[in-house]
Amino acid sequence: MSSSNKASLESLEPHRIVIKLGGGLITNKQVLRKPRREEIRKLGIVVGSLQQLGFAVVLVHGAGSFGHILAKKWHLKDGRNSIVDTEQAKETSFEGVASQYEARDIVRNDMKALNGIIVEEFRGVGVELQTIPAHEVFTETGPDFKGDV
Repeated sequence: MSSSNKASLESLEPHRIVIKLGGGLITNKQVLRKPRREEIRKLGIVVGSLQQLGFAVVLVHGAGSFGHILAKKWHLKDGRNSIVDTEQAKETSFEGVASQYEARDIVRNDMKALNGIIVEEFRGVGVELQTIPAHEVFTETGPDFKGDV
């Protein structure tokens, strides 16, 4: 990077940036729970470079195949719905899930697993992360969604 570009980056105030890693970038959204580790590692290198320039990076990430497949099947974005439970129970259960509550809990655990993979891959390239699971900040689902960071 040229010294003039570095100087212009250093003059940005505040020295904090937010980066969202899309679920389709960090996972294969066609395959349940399939991370793209090499892509995550490459992103870790980029984040590390930004940190070396003095930026405080706030990193958020999507769910990709660790959340969307099961969430879509069980209509989690719409909030609690007993009709969905009844209709889905008539079908063969997907991934052994029998209710929206179970689906929510599995998606939550899957998101923790994806977050752990991101932390692991970033650490592998020398970047440390502090994590805050979304379920500790946000509550409810669908129209009752609440949260404050």
